Amino acid sequence: LDIKPHEVASLEDALKLYFMPEKLDGVFNDTTRQEGKAHRFVQIAKPPKVLMLNLKRFRFDGATAHKVTKKITYPPTLEIEENFLACSLPHPCLRSYT
Repeated sequence: LDIKPHEVASLEDALKLYFMPEKLDGVFNDTTRQEGKAHRFVQIAKPPKVLMLNLKRFRFDGATAHKVTKKITYPPTLEIEENFLACSLPHPCLRSYT
């Protein structure tokens, strides 16, 4: 998860940024030969029993790596937002990690 952006102060912020839809430019309709609108997004198909997250603690400026030293807060129990999931789950504890 990318923690470098200034709006990321918590694990929840980093997850929201990761799951945010991304606008794609240069997508053309084969039939009309015109540029269209397209978005790409990520969703979790099936939540794992154990969730492991990696924080990107280094940024690169071409040839040099720099450590990102900002503090990131995280809750004792992480609740995965429902819009991050590809389908609804019958019980909320199936998307909760301690």
